[in-house]
Amino acid sequence: MGAREDVRTGLVVLAGLLFLLAGVLQAAGFFPLAFLGLRSAVALAILTLGAVLLILGLARVRHGGAALLLAISACVLMITASGLMALVTPAPRLYTHVREITTADVGAVSELALSVDVDVGALELYTTENRSLLVRVEFLTVKGASFSFGWSSGDGVLRAEASAPSASVRVFVADWLPWTLRARTGVGAVSGQVNATFLKELRVRTATGSVELSIWAEEPALNATATNATVVAETSMGSVELAVSTGPEVGCLVQVQTALGSVDHEEEGYEVLSEERGRLVLRSEGYEEASAYLSISAKTALGSVEVRAERRA
Repeated sequence: MGAREDVRTGLVVLAGLLFLLAGVLQAAGFFPLAFLGLRSAVALAILTLGAVLLILGLARVRHGGAALLLAISACVLMITASGLMALVTPAPRLYTHVREITTADVGAVSELALSVDVDVGALELYTTENRSLLVRVEFLTVKGASFSFGWSSGDGVLRAEASAPSASVRVFVADWLPWTLRARTGVGAVSGQVNATFLKELRVRTATGSVELSIWAEEPALNATATNATVVAETSMGSVELAVSTGPEVGCLVQVQTALGSVDHEEEGYEVLSEERGRLVLRSEGYEEASAYLSISAKTALGSVEVRAERRA
């Protein structure tokens, strides 16, 4: 009797986990199976329901209610992952909350340091040439959702922190000062278009979601403190796409890795230092003679990686 109860409990717990995962995907607006289309998504959901019931039947699991609950939860997960639930539920009205820091707010600063932390939601990162704007953060949330933003300055360094339990967040950073940005989201995609000329360090992380970054550094920074830049991008489950463009005086090293997925690359003015299953290392031509250096590394546990690297003459 005890063993049977353990089986029943295990089935119910597993079903609960699948329902939770489906809820997280729906809340984050992340639908990894959206490419299937309506007909294929419905077919996959029905096949999943039948396959789970068939496996449980062959395994002689006698807890019909718990087994059916598990099968339904797996079906709901497939439907949610395909985006069908988003089609049949009304979209909530979203509100944009803007927080920004200008030179009029803090006066002269010589460096920027930012931190962004989101539990569920997408992150978008941009640099701006606006000489009066230092930092701008836009929170896209439903009515009543909480978020926080704060900043302080000292010793010429502006430090800003932004966080939200659930929101899509856009971040704009002045590209004419040395800057550091660390951004994390638990569930959601990360994208960015970044001028790395004055970048010191950029670290982005998502547990579930894709990463897409466009990075360029056409010339060495005039400020000697920013002649070496580091970019680190990580996701546990999702694809990674990098587009890198560097000038002739900027040496760039690109390292990417995936545990389960393909690696595709296209380069001009770069050489392949190492290429093996799930790993790739690229280096710009004339790397040793460069006067500034950019190091980029990207990693995903489950997903494909695509790299486009170009060295401009």
